[in-house]
Amino acid sequence: MRTPKENPKPIISLRTICGYIAMWATRQSPYLSPDGLTETLKTFKSNALLHGYERFGECVWLPCTQKELDHVLKCDLLTIPQVMAWNERKNGNQAPYGFCSRYDQPHPDNDFIDLDALTRNIIRSCIQEVQADWSIHRNHERWTLHRWWNNFRLR
Repeated sequence: MRTPKENPKPIISLRTICGYIAMWATRQSPYLSPDGLTETLKTFKSNALLHGYERFGECVWLPCTQKELDHVLKCDLLTIPQVMAWNERKNGNQAPYGFCSRYDQPHPDNDFIDLDALTRNIIRSCIQEVQADWSIHRNHERWTLHRWWNNFRLR
């Protein structure tokens, strides 16, 4: 059985999560950026700070398993009124389907941001970043050990 020191729990900074929220909200928005993005990020940060995650100076670290990150986003992000407004059409159209052709594009007021897709994209990006950081760290350790062993054999 591994001890916690051998297999530490992955964590990611709150600043990184806010960056991915802004990136995916902007990418999925029918406009240049969604309404109230700055206020949303400030509110998300204050909500996350209220839950008492690990702090190291000014940096706040959140658990980064997929289940825990999903819980954080559902509790702290999807409870913000501006985010819930992103899921509504601006023109008030309640029709379940919209039609367009290759000659006319749908009007941006008739579009919305899918919040489930938003949270999935944020989680996937955060997990991929953590996995990339860990693989670079492991490869660096292997390379250092290999270099040390070769220097030891040459003597």
